[in-house]
Amino acid sequence: MPAGTTNFPGAVDSHTGGDPLGFAQVNNLAATLTTTSHTNSVTTITVASTSAFESRGYIKIKREIISYTGKTATTFTGCTRAADGTSAAAYLAGTVVEQVVVAANHNDLAAGLVAVETKVGTGSSTPTASKVLGADGTGTSSWRQVATGDIAAGAVTQRSIAVGSSVGPTTTSASYGDITDMSVTMTTAGGDLLVIMTGTFTVAASSTAAGFALSLDGAAEVAPALFQNDNAVTYSVVTLMHLFTGVSAASHTVKGRWYVNGGATLTAYNRYRSLLVMEVKR
Repeated sequence: MPAGTTNFPGAVDSHTGGDPLGFAQVNNLAATLTTTSHTNSVTTITVASTSAFESRGYIKIKREIISYTGKTATTFTGCTRAADGTSAAAYLAGTVVEQVVVAANHNDLAAGLVAVETKVGTGSSTPTASKVLGADGTGTSSWRQVATGDIAAGAVTQRSIAVGSSVGPTTTSASYGDITDMSVTMTTAGGDLLVIMTGTFTVAASSTAAGFALSLDGAAEVAPALFQNDNAVTYSVVTLMHLFTGVSAASHTVKGRWYVNGGATLTAYNRYRSLLVMEVKR
């Protein structure tokens, strides 16, 4: 008996288009009679009516299975004789022609089902909330949470943001200190941390410099930025960006830091400041 065929996973099988032909739909009680004699090699079968038959599929005449790929009102066209391991024969007019489920229907459907099972893989787990179906190895899969290994390098795996909640915090320190509310703690899976801090600041003294930077776990400041106030009051938008590479899998804290020279007062304007931390898979 011929093995079944399937388009999957390269393409989707079609039961309405009948590709592969074993997927074609079958009508119950579809039957007609031949209206002329046929040899055992003709590829068009002429009958009284094809109206009860599907547009593609298989017909049975006596013990011969014949596949067809098209039909007119009174003919089956594109016939392949002696299908499904049967033998071709000649027929007289008035011979019964039926549409029945044949081995090819079963075999093609079975091949398609096995192709789906092969694509999905084996495993005893069942779907639950917040789980996805993922590959665990060659030919195996499970319903589980997304793992780090499932994510492409360079993808953001998690993020956290701190925003200004207090209004107008200040500093007069000439050495780095923490900017109020600008702190994010994140437990990482071991990747890089992309950090962006932005805010609006002012110094109410002329000819005064103010500095800003980022710090990871209290280490030395990085990504420093400096602005010089040359007027009595200047509002400056400061944006810092830095990629901390090779961060270990652990809990880490990123902070925004600032200082001001000359004993002046550096002020964060209103609540206009934020600190965004994103873990990026290496």
